[in-house]
Amino acid sequence: MKNIFKKGFTLSEVLIALSIIGVVAALTVPQVIYNYNEKAFEALELKAKDTLTQAFDIYLSDIGKNQLKTSDFNTKAKLEEFLTHYTRGKAIDFPTNYRGENGGPMGVAGSNNYGCVKTKDSIMICLAPISSTTKFVVFDLNGSAGPNMQNKDLNLSYRYDINGRVYK
Repeated sequence: MKNIFKKGFTLSEVLIALSIIGVVAALTVPQVIYNYNEKAFEALELKAKDTLTQAFDIYLSDIGKNQLKTSDFNTKAKLEEFLTHYTRGKAIDFPTNYRGENGGPMGVAGSNNYGCVKTKDSIMICLAPISSTTKFVVFDLNGSAGPNMQNKDLNLSYRYDINGRVYK
């Protein structure tokens, strides 16, 4: 009788190879997803800043001045009027479901006076009145969708000035 050897892999070899591939995937996929999300939020942040900068530029062009008229930026209603007209967004109230970096509830001082809009691409842009000393700009990069957490999709590090400049 001839001794015939079949060539191929045994079931245990295939299972070991699949296990190794699974472990490597489990270690690398979360980092890949995290990097993707970070890049997506960076792109949305730039888009939100550009949207607001363009709104200020168009407003200044419309009024024929090189500085914002403080009377147009001193109340919530006037801020919302500016934002809805120049960003083509829909006026909304400042949300209260935000969390700080540690995961606990977070409030933004004076946010009941902020004018806020939600743009067509679901970015929330809020402005503090120009009379405030800080002139905060708040961007929520994905609207009401989570995580609604500071330094994730919520950015509080921007300001604006009398010249319509948006900066960090």
